[in-house]
Formats: sequence, C-alpha cells, structure tokens
Amino acid sequence: MWGVRPMMTISPTVELLTGAGRSAIAVLRVTGDLARLEEAPPLFRAAHGRPLCQQPVNVLCFGSWGAAPAEDVVLARTSEQSLEVSCHGGIAAIQRIQKSLVERGFVPHEVALEGVWSMVTQARTQRAADILLEQTTGLGDRELTRLESLTGEARKSGVAAMQSWLPLVQHLTSPWEVVLCGRPNVGKSSLMNAIAGFTRSIVSAEAGTTRDLVTLDTAIEGWPVRLTDSAGIRDTVHPIEQEGVRRTRAALAQADLAIMLWDASQLPNPEDYELLELATRRLVVLHKSDLPPATGVAWPPGSLAVSSQSGQGVGELLRRIAQHLVPAVPPAGTPLAVTPDQQQRLQRIAENRL
Repeated sequence: MWGVRPMMTISPTVELLTGAGRSAIAVLRVTGDLARLEEAPPLFRAAHGRPLCQQPVNVLCFGSWGAAPAEDVVLARTSEQSLEVSCHGGIAAIQRIQKSLVERGFVPHEVALEGVWSMVTQARTQRAADILLEQTTGLGDRELTRLESLTGEARKSGVAAMQSWLPLVQHLTSPWEVVLCGRPNVGKSSLMNAIAGFTRSIVSAEAGTTRDLVTLDTAIEGWPVRLTDSAGIRDTVHPIEQEGVRRTRAALAQADLAIMLWDASQLPNPEDYELLELATRRLVVLHKSDLPPATGVAWPPGSLAVSSQSGQGVGELLRRIAQHLVPAVPPAGTPLAVTPDQQQRLQRIAENRL
C-alpha cells in the first residue's frame, strides 16, 4: 500500500526525455499520483513480484508494462510522486506506454507546457521572449519536481533560488513602471522625449503644462518599461493641477523606480528635498546640465548630470535605470517559475505542503 497521501499532489504528467523518433532506448518521466498506475489492472509488473509502491527510490527495477504482449521496461522511482521508465526506443513502444498513461489521467508534458508558451506570446520585448522561450523546454517543471524530492536545507536553498527570480519573471510580460517627477518646468517632458527618441510629451516654457499622467511603453536595454511623465509637484490652488499632483503621488507609490529631476542651473528649494521622501527606489537627475550650473550646492549622492538638449548623460541614465530594475540576469539554463501554476507550486513547496 502507498503511505499517507501528501497534502499536495503534483499535476499528473508524462514527458518523453529522449529525442523524438527512433532510438535504441527511450526514457519517459512520469510525475503525479503514482497510485494510479496500480489501479487494476496495474500498468507495471516487476520481475521480482513486488508492487510499485514497495519499490525503493533511486533503485532500478526490471519488469513489464501493460497488457500482453507487454513491453519490457526498466523503472526507477525518483521520488514519492515521480518515476522514470526506460523502454525500447521504437515509436510504437513509446506511444503505447504514453497512451496507457494518458488513459490513467496523466497529461502529455507538451500540453502541460502550453501555459509557458502562452507566456512567450505575451512577452513585451525580444529579450523577455528569449528568457521565456528557454523555459518551454520544461526547465521550471523539472526543477520543481526535483525540489519536491528534497528536504531540509537543500530544499530551502533551491526554493530561495527560484523565488529570487520572481520579480524579474513578473515583468517579462508586464513592464516595469518608471515615473519621472520633479517641480514644474524642471524638464520632465523633455527628458521623456529624449529617452523615447521622439516627441510624446508636450514641452512648453510655461510651468505646470503637464497636468495629467502621460505614459509611454518602451524598452531599455531590452527590458520592457512604461515611462510616466507626471505633473510637476508643488503647492497650488488650481483644482486641475491639484488633481495632477495627487495622481503623481499615487503613481510614485506604485512605481518600480522614480526618476527625480532637479534643475542643475538653479539652487534647490525645500520642495526638491521633500521630493526625496516620496520614493525610496529612486535616481536623482541633475537636469539642464548644458546650462551654467548653480554653485555651492551639495547635490544628493549618486546624482547624474543630464541634458535633454545635448544628450549628455542620457545613455548613462538608461544604463542606471536598467541596473536598478534588473540587478541580475538569469544565466542560460536557469529554471524559472513563469506560470501562475508553477508559482503556486513553488509556494506550496516553500510551505512544505507536500
């Protein structure tokens, strides 16, 4: 008899690990509720006569699969809810074993990967699509199955590694939010246009021209980014401008990064310093650096001089934005939990609900 059923049962899948077509030997991975294999009539019969539930983990067992004429196979359980079956590599033998598993409720892995393929179609940039495309090989599911077989610190460290990439995964199909903010007429609209490479925001010498949020989807170093040109922040009695300031504050509260513009040609005032309190994830830009600079000013640490007119510093600003948003890039072959199902499965593993 199988032991106490786990609180969580892995989704039943069958995956061909070896290449498609004829070969000497084929290997299939089966994951999920293995007790299904022993429902009468049992799919696997060991040569020594012991049932599948009594086979030790990571020990090879010779036997036969299916009804007569049965297929000769070598089976090895790899965890409580996974095993691998090695059989003759002929197409007929592979299809016969797969068909018997599908009849017991195991889903072909290609179908299980449809969710990953769906994510690929939602990618916002080529770089994001490339990362997601690699996951269509089943990297994430294989790693989750491996983690389910581990215990203690080994499982904990493996879970932490996958969880560390979740913020990046979230933004492969949904852009990072970057908000440009500052006092009126500090040049937010000009900088947004310089970053975008074309005119998206209205530029005017009149302070307070931008009174609503203007958004633009773009890519910075291949990462999807939504830029927001916000209303200038200042005390005002104008109702429309007040609403613009309120929306700016709300956008800053949700932003992944705030680009805070100071006018490098003028002495800062209290509103500039108050701006720093509105967001902790920020970059300070000393804008209009092409003009004669204000003297005797202790600018915030890490500030970057930028001119939208000359283009000075724009390239470095883009590099810093990308570095803040994506401090690390997953190396090739890194397993990621990219679908909601995979992320829920990872959470269950983290909580030991197996």
